[in-house]
Amino acid sequence: MNILYNCYEYPPSQHGGVGTFYRDLAEALVKQGHCVTVVGIYFDNVLKLDKIIQEEINGVKIIRIPQYRKTGINRIDTFLSRVYFRHFLQRLIKKETFDFIESPEGSGWLPLGAPGNIPLVTRLHVGQGVIGLMLKRKSSHMLKTFEKMQLRRSNHIVAVSGYIANATASLYAIKKNIRVLYNGVKIPKIDSYINSHVDNDGICRILFFGSIDYKKGVKELILASLLLIGRGYNLSLSIAGKLTNKKYYTELLQLIPTDMKEKVIFCGPLNREKELFPLIAESDVCCFPSKLEAFGLAPVEAMAFRKPVVFTCLGAGPEVIRDGVDGLLCDPYNPEDIANKIAIFIDNPEMRVSCANSGYNRAWKEFSSEKMLQNNIDYYNSCIPTHR
Repeated sequence: MNILYNCYEYPPSQHGGVGTFYRDLAEALVKQGHCVTVVGIYFDNVLKLDKIIQEEINGVKIIRIPQYRKTGINRIDTFLSRVYFRHFLQRLIKKETFDFIESPEGSGWLPLGAPGNIPLVTRLHVGQGVIGLMLKRKSSHMLKTFEKMQLRRSNHIVAVSGYIANATASLYAIKKNIRVLYNGVKIPKIDSYINSHVDNDGICRILFFGSIDYKKGVKELILASLLLIGRGYNLSLSIAGKLTNKKYYTELLQLIPTDMKEKVIFCGPLNREKELFPLIAESDVCCFPSKLEAFGLAPVEAMAFRKPVVFTCLGAGPEVIRDGVDGLLCDPYNPEDIANKIAIFIDNPEMRVSCANSGYNRAWKEFSSEKMLQNNIDYYNSCIPTHR
């Protein structure tokens, strides 16, 4: 296959789950002998560019386009950027034959569908409309309109979870069939690092890794940790990941009493293999009280390390973790509930080990990168013939 992806945060630029997903899938497809080109417009906060950059990383061809500025008026430039992006794709498709183009639904970068005669596959990660719905806040009417237009013009729609499929279909009245293909975790087998018990020093090491922002429930996790310390638990909380909002970070720092500063550690962004993996291996409980979760790569990675995981009860949480079997689910808006779920693992070594083992088996059986790759190849092959 010759595949064209739209991705606006492809690594090593600043990226979240969407960028990680497309990098892992693209590189895996290339290793299987497929051709992959990734193109996207990058906003300055993701990667500041003054010209179009073309490069190749691990066999994947990447085209990075600078943020579009023409009028200086945000709404007009938002519209014109999509017109420009479509024209860019038209020129690219004239030079090379692609079997299809895939784009996330977020912000609706292809409201008029795919240029040329190639099919458009839209993958539901989490769009602006669903974000507003889940967080109960207003979202851009223009971006929601673009998302709806793209979905209406998509030949195929696939979602990273059943929750996102149902929420998006309901919000935009989508009648088309939506296939659910879970994300996969690419992680080495490192049995020698696995440690699922509280260390001999008596300190229980709690770990969160991911974007540090409101949606991920970092504030509530800090409050939960402080509650546990107040109850007499000897623990530390490590928070690893990129900072998305300085104001929010300042708010988090103000939560922590001076005499507890050493108990809450902000690690910053970490190299995945060299820094993050060892930190996961050294942790005793991993906690992700997210208020907005389309799937959840971080908890699956922790499960793959045989770690007991506390995950959100909202969004796709119950699809990833069976409560009380593979881990525990918590109310991300309730610090006391988060604290109680962490305490259950600390106080019950047998349950901690049982959930860690079950989560490990589930991660590799249901959410492995190998299974993700094969599922996507099979899905793509089912999409292509009807359009040839």
